Amino acid sequence: MIQLLYGLFLLGVLALVVGCLVYLTVTPDPNRAGRTSGEESPRASKAAAKKAEELSGSYRLSELESLLQQLGAIEAWGMVLELEFTTVQEAIQMIVTRDNVELCAPSLESADTDLFRRAAKEAGFEARPGYIEGQFCVDVTGNWSKIAGTIAGMSRSIYGVGDSEEVQVRIFG
Repeated sequence: MIQLLYGLFLLGVLALVVGCLVYLTVTPDPNRAGRTSGEESPRASKAAAKKAEELSGSYRLSELESLLQQLGAIEAWGMVLELEFTTVQEAIQMIVTRDNVELCAPSLESADTDLFRRAAKEAGFEARPGYIEGQFCVDVTGNWSKIAGTIAGMSRSIYGVGDSEEVQVRIFG
């Protein structure tokens, strides 16, 4: 009798573990969902991710529009685009999606987040809470030209950089 109860107990634990694994693999991750549309944004294929990573290099801030157009052309959705400004030793990261570019404050220092929120407001956006406590993000929408102009404008406002600013671009998934 005890062996039967022990066997049923093990069977129940096994069913619970399998159920949890199925739930975790079937349920979409809300952190990867498109914030504006509420549905999961598609991820870049391996080929698109490889092509996107090959675009990493040295650019001028004025070339951001062309870079975003290239990422859009290869459908590099979900790729992280990091711009490291050489003169101010700061970097910003953004996530490229089909509908927008999600730009988040690079620092959690209150002075830096205040600057980011002010630059976002000047650009016509309301900064929202990001992925970690104290972080703020904006979803920059529009065509690639408008998105690039907004990001460049916010970068000018925050860091005092110009269109001729050299940036090291790193693209990764």
